[in-house]
Amino acid sequence: MKKLIIVSVILLLASCNDKIAGTLGGGSIYEFNCSEEKLNICLDKFKESSQHLAVPEKWKKYDNWEEKGYDFLKGKVFYLKGNNDFEEEMYYVTVLGSSPKLKNIARTSIRSVFRMVGGTSRWLYFDDLSKSEAKEIENRFQKIILDKMIKGDCNFISYKVKPEFP
Repeated sequence: MKKLIIVSVILLLASCNDKIAGTLGGGSIYEFNCSEEKLNICLDKFKESSQHLAVPEKWKKYDNWEEKGYDFLKGKVFYLKGNNDFEEEMYYVTVLGSSPKLKNIARTSIRSVFRMVGGTSRWLYFDDLSKSEAKEIENRFQKIILDKMIKGDCNFISYKVKPEFP
């Protein structure tokens, strides 16, 4: 019996890693002085008004978060066409729940990044990226999406950047 328990524990520990089903992880957290509802509305409005961020037909089949069971996160997918500085990619972004103490603080984060890797297209965790790649992605997200969103219809003054998602 003792051997069975030891073997079971060893197998359990060996099979565990930080990318178990149901875990997304994420990048930096961006905090806004507003409700979660307002941040969701602002992100949706910005996405709708920014046609250059719309997912192209060739990549729509990869916007399959509902099929993966993540529809409860009410995520938004932003497409970045790419240029001389970076290749095209998509960001799966969610508004994060906040604690009751933070009633007027809404938070958002990139949860996954879609890009071509060695000729194969796939969603990547931040753990799959080098620190420099992750920093470049966060900088693009701020510059191309968040900075433009706060200057638009939402009238945010600014946002705070918190360390990476735990």
